Order: sequence, then structure tokens, then C-alpha cells
Amino acid sequence: MTEWYGECEYCGAGLHEDTHDCTIQVPKIEADLGAGTDTFQFPTTPHLSEGNENVYVIYMGGQSNLWGTGSLHSDIDATYDPTYKSSGSTTPDNVFIWTKIATTTPHQVGGDVGEWTPLNTGFGFSNPHVYGGDDIGSEMQIAWRIQDRVGEDIPIYFIKMARGGARLISSGGIDWSPQSSGELYDAWREEYHTRGIRALYDAGKFPHALGFCWGQGAGDVKESAAAAAAYATNLQDLINNFRTDIGISDLVISLQRETVNLTPGTWVQDDLDAVRAAQEGFAALDPWTGWFDSDDIEFAGPGPPITDEHFTGNGQVQFGDRFANVLLEYWRYKRPKLIPRP
Repeated sequence: MTEWYGECEYCGAGLHEDTHDCTIQVPKIEADLGAGTDTFQFPTTPHLSEGNENVYVIYMGGQSNLWGTGSLHSDIDATYDPTYKSSGSTTPDNVFIWTKIATTTPHQVGGDVGEWTPLNTGFGFSNPHVYGGDDIGSEMQIAWRIQDRVGEDIPIYFIKMARGGARLISSGGIDWSPQSSGELYDAWREEYHTRGIRALYDAGKFPHALGFCWGQGAGDVKESAAAAAAYATNLQDLINNFRTDIGISDLVISLQRETVNLTPGTWVQDDLDAVRAAQEGFAALDPWTGWFDSDDIEFAGPGPPITDEHFTGNGQVQFGDRFANVLLEYWRYKRPKLIPRP
């Protein structure tokens, strides 16, 4: 069935309309959602596995901006500061992130064990796995937004893996292609997804997926015209593999459309246009993917010319808001599903 109800909470547009004039672009959803899901009630404990200790899992992947490039204390102002909570806490309670331990190669397969640790600053780009650092990623704001909507009783677990400059196309550099043995996809599947989800099950927790936040594209724009032209096919292949390996065929994808604010270099506008069109096109055809615009997110070196395309602390909070908008919009129509034990 295809049904939209009421008005968008973000822009006020009627959800039955063919166009959704908002920062997020969510397609009409065609699925049998079952009885009792045609309301705005968010699916908290009664909709999860009864009698179990249920938890939410949010996957995140991409390249440097997704990794987390802002500083919490030096460049977040009061407008975007996620410490607005009355507790005054910097980080949300009952939220955790999977990290590999004491590693110099956190995004490669092999060797290290991992652990769930309380979400804090210090899981960003320049200091990715050191507790108590200053860096911030978008997951901080995503967590605040989810908890604002459903409370803090059910824990949230983030599985995030990203790498600066990563491509989707299989290349001689660092890439996310599922066809590249021993590269980022294998590391995500074996070191993050498999170990992280098994650890939850071993601890008696039943993980339910809220979605996958994907932020990547610049690497293929800068790689070559061939990489940009192949982006649509490679994105489809990647998402298919994510859903297959996670075990949820209709996993929600919150998709960043690549920003126009890239540092000058050897890339050309046609290649950026091709990647952005591929991202929009995938979301238009996939009923469980919503894309958002990131062109107005605050970044470090606006110039002109642009000297640093990485998002600031303010930008990371904006980034988290956009990811959360898509997840929350879909959550109105769709229950989070249990992730099978890998």
C-alpha cells in the first residue's frame, strides 16, 4: 500500500503530496506494514521483542566527514551545541559505540579485538579511537535526536566505520568496494558488524536496526571520470551487500548527497554532478532510502577559494540532524527489525 499521513514535522508539507519540499527527500513508501503501524506512535518496547533486553543499533559508514572532523569545544557555538540537555552533559547517556582496541590500523582486517564503550568525544577524524579527545562526529547529535523522541530507556549502539579519501570504486587506494578483498568493506563486515553484533547477543541484548547512515562520494569524484560514472552501480552494489550481510532486506538508508563544497583539484564539475545524480537516483528508486542536502552545512575553509571541505563542529551537529531527520521520518512508518546473529 502507499499511504502518507498528516504533515511533515520538519517543513509542514502534506505527506500525501507527490513532492516533499524539505531538506530531506523521502520517497513514498510501498510496503505492507501490518496492523497498528498507521499512527505516529514511535515503536518503543511494545513493538520490539517482548521479554528481552532490546537495544537499538545505528550503522554509519563513509569517508572523512562521516568519520568526524569537528572539535566539540573550540568551534561549536550555542546554536548547535548538543549540550542543550538540562543535565548539562556533553554526551547522551545510555549510548555506546563499537571500537577496536589499541590499534594503528582501525579500518583494516586483522588482529585486534573490539569493545563497546560509552559514546564520548574523541571518536572523530584526527583522533579516532582515543577516549576523552576533543573530536566530534555526527553520531553525537543523532543520539540526542533519537532520545529526544523516544527517551533514554532503550540503549543506542553505533557501529561506525569511515576513512578519509575512501572511494566506492575498486581501486589501488582505500575503497569500500565489496569486491576489494581486505579493504574497508571486509573490515566493516568482520571487525565491526560481526564482532559488534555478536558481542551484544553474548551480553543478552537483542539488537534492532534503526538504519544505516552513509556519507561518501568525494573520493570517487576526485578519483576519475570512470569512478564517478560508475557510482550509481557501485552504490547499489554496496547497499545490497550491506543489507544482505546485516540480514535486513529493507534496512533504512539515510543518505548524504555529496556537498558542492569540495577543495579545488583535478576533479571536474561533471564528475561531481554525476555522483550527486547517482545518489538522488538511488533514493528515488529505493523505497527505504532518503537523501538529504549537505551543501549548506558549515565547513572549515570556505575561502574563496575553498581551502578545507571538512565539516566543523557546528557542521557535524548539522550533519547529525540531517541523518536523524531521515531515520525519524521512516520510523513513523516502519518498525526496527531484529538483526540476526552473524
